[in-house]
Amino acid sequence: MTRLTTLRNVFAAIGLIAAVCVTQGQVRLRVQPSGGLPQFSLPDLHYQGSFRIPTGYQGASGRYYNDQMGGSIGYDPNDGNLFITANGNFPLTVGKVTIPALGSQTMSTAWSSLPTASSVHVPIDLTEGTENTSGGPQSGGNGAGGGGLYVNGSRLYTVEYAIYDGSCGQNKEIWSHDVDLGTAGHLGPYHLNTRSGYVHGPLTSVPPAWQASLGGDMINSFAGASVPSCQTYGPGSGVAWSISDFAAITPATALIYYIDTPTQRFLNLYRNDTSPPSPWPWTGGQASYWNSTFVARAGGNLIPVGYASYLVMGSIGRGYYIYGIQDATNLHANPPVWEENSWAGADASTSHDGLTVTVPNKTVAPDSLIVGKRVCLTQGTPQAPPQDWSSLTTPVLNAASNNAVAVGCSAIVGQGNSGTATAFFTVSSAFPFPGDLTGLTYVAGEPKMYDPTNTSGQGNHGYPYMTVAYIYNMNDLVAVKNNMKSPWDLVPVMLNLSTIFPDSANGGGGVMGLTTDPATKRVFFEMHGNGGPYPIILVFTYD
Repeated sequence: MTRLTTLRNVFAAIGLIAAVCVTQGQVRLRVQPSGGLPQFSLPDLHYQGSFRIPTGYQGASGRYYNDQMGGSIGYDPNDGNLFITANGNFPLTVGKVTIPALGSQTMSTAWSSLPTASSVHVPIDLTEGTENTSGGPQSGGNGAGGGGLYVNGSRLYTVEYAIYDGSCGQNKEIWSHDVDLGTAGHLGPYHLNTRSGYVHGPLTSVPPAWQASLGGDMINSFAGASVPSCQTYGPGSGVAWSISDFAAITPATALIYYIDTPTQRFLNLYRNDTSPPSPWPWTGGQASYWNSTFVARAGGNLIPVGYASYLVMGSIGRGYYIYGIQDATNLHANPPVWEENSWAGADASTSHDGLTVTVPNKTVAPDSLIVGKRVCLTQGTPQAPPQDWSSLTTPVLNAASNNAVAVGCSAIVGQGNSGTATAFFTVSSAFPFPGDLTGLTYVAGEPKMYDPTNTSGQGNHGYPYMTVAYIYNMNDLVAVKNNMKSPWDLVPVMLNLSTIFPDSANGGGGVMGLTTDPATKRVFFEMHGNGGPYPIILVFTYD
C-alpha cells in the first residue's frame, strides 16, 4: 500500500474526502466534507411570501428604513426578528422589526397590500460615536455605508465601508454590540486582518461541515465601491475568520479576490473597461462576466446548508459601462455615451515620453475641473469614445502607422499654458501615450450616460441592471486555503435572478441585502419594488 493510498484511507475513515497530490516531493492535501454535496441552483429557491417594513421616521429625526446605499438585514435567532439598517450613511444606525405572518402573497402583490412588520426597537448608532475613529470607514472623507449584519449568540456584528476611499485609508471595519439594542456597550472598530476592501461588506456564517476545511465559521465579501484599486477587481471576495478570534486585529484568510495584473484579474481580463457582449443590453450568451457596475455591497453572501456553493449576490449593469455622469433624461443611441464639460480639438501631439499632450491654443479649465478626467486621442473626426473610454489601459499604436493612435485614453493629472500655442495636458505616468505623435484629434472631459434609475449621478453606470448571484464551488475555496489554487483562479457561475427579482431588470429594485436562518433554511431578501416608497422583505426557503 502506497503512502498516498494510506492517507486517503485515513481521511475516509474519519468522514472526509482528501484529494492528495505530490508537489516537489511534498504531500499536499485538499480536505473537504464528504457526501458529494450539490451546487446551488435557481430551482432550489422557493418563495414563501413578502412583507413591508415600518414607514416614516423611526425614533430620532432622520432615521428611517429607506437607505439607498444598501439595506443590511440580520436575522436574530434569539427572538425570530430582523435587525435592519436605517440610514447606513453616517452614523450607522440599526433597528429591529418583527417578521409578520406572511399569508398568501405573490411576487406581484402590491406594496400597499403586504403585511407590515412592527417595530421592536428604534434604530440606534451601533458604533456609539466611534465611526470617526482613525482608520475607520469615515477615513475616506466621503461618508460610509452599512455592509452587513450578523447575530452570533448575544452579539450583533456589523460591518461598515467607506463609500469612496481613494487613498485606501480604511483599516477598521467591524463592530459588535449586544443584541439588546437598549443595552449600551460595543466592541470595535476592529480589523479583519486582510485588505479592508475584501471584507467590509456582507458577512454570513460558514456551515459546520465546512468550518474546519475553511479555517473559520464566518465569511465576508465586498465589491462595488467606486475605487476598485482598494478592493477586488472582480465579482466579490471571500474572507474566512472565526467569531472566537474577534479582537482588535482578527486573524483572517482571504480565499477569493482579484488584482489588476495580467494574471490575477477576473477571467484574466479586467472587465472594468468593457461591456457585456453586444447586442446591448446583455441577455445571455456568456457564462460569467463582470464590470464595475456590479454592486455586492448592497447585496449579500450565503453558503446554503447542505450545498457546496458560496453565493455572492448583487446587481450588475447589462448595458454599456462607464464611470462618469448620470443623465436620467436623454437616451442616445448605442453606445449611449457622450462628454460632459468637454474640450475637443485637432493638431494635438505627444511628448517623447508620452506624458504630455499638447493642445495648441486651447483654453482649458483649471485643475479643479479637469484633473481626474480623461483625454482620448485619435486620428480623424473626434468621436464619442468606445467601450474603453473609462478605462486606464495603456494606449496602443495603430498597426497601420507608427504615427497614429487608433483610440487611446488616459487620465489627466494636470494642465498648463491655457490659451497659448503650447497649451497642454499631463497624463498619468502609469498610462502614457506613445511618444512623438503628431496631427491627432482629441476629446477631453468626462463621460456621461443615460441612466434613469436612482443610481448616484457620479459613479458607475451600466443601465439597465439585473440581480445576479455569482456561485463559487466551495471545494475551490478549500483548495485556496490549502495553497493548491490562488484566490484569483476561481471563476464562478453567474446566475441571472431577474425572474425572481424582476424590478432589477429596469433598475427599479434589486436585492439590497439578505440574511438567512440556517435552522429553517429561510432566506430573507430586502429590496425596493412592488410600487412602494420603502423596501420590502421577500422570504424564501431552499431545499
